[in-house]
Amino acid sequence: TRLVHMLRALADTSLCRIVMIHHPPTHVGLNRRRHLHDANALQKVLTTGGVNLVLHGHTHATMLSHIHPSGHSGHSGHSELGIAIPVVGVRSASAFNDNPKRMAQYHLYQIEPVPCPGHTTRFRINLLVRGYDTDSGGFQSVGRYTLSPRNAPRYDLDDLDDLDDLDDLDDL
Repeated sequence: TRLVHMLRALADTSLCRIVMIHHPPTHVGLNRRRHLHDANALQKVLTTGGVNLVLHGHTHATMLSHIHPSGHSGHSGHSELGIAIPVVGVRSASAFNDNPKRMAQYHLYQIEPVPCPGHTTRFRINLLVRGYDTDSGGFQSVGRYTLSPRNAPRYDLDDLDDLDDLDDLDDL
């Protein structure tokens, strides 16, 4: 497909390949009505093309799953890159209500290349989830995740605790 050719062409660069779509490309944690009907075909394209990260919305929930090299979704596995492709669902950043499971959130990603001689460039991907706190009237850190390859050094995310707004992204 055209997407596979584009992704493979980018594999020869030092760019992190991120795909953003509306519907989640995995079936983990979803009822049948919310499934992407051609998810299995898309998973095959993503693993064949060598995607580093997939971001989606639709469910308005923070979700983390992975795509395996065989094109099946789950919680671990490896893609053509030799690592699991992380799939992250993102909540709405403007959902202000009384339900904490639906409260506004946004994600900050730190992406750094990891030298892997003899392999396509891999990336250390760290995720900081920030959620709206009604008591303070602002956004607070609610979770930190490392989405990087197993063989990449882990980044200390404690340095990210003091992020108060998007201007602090320059400090990452």
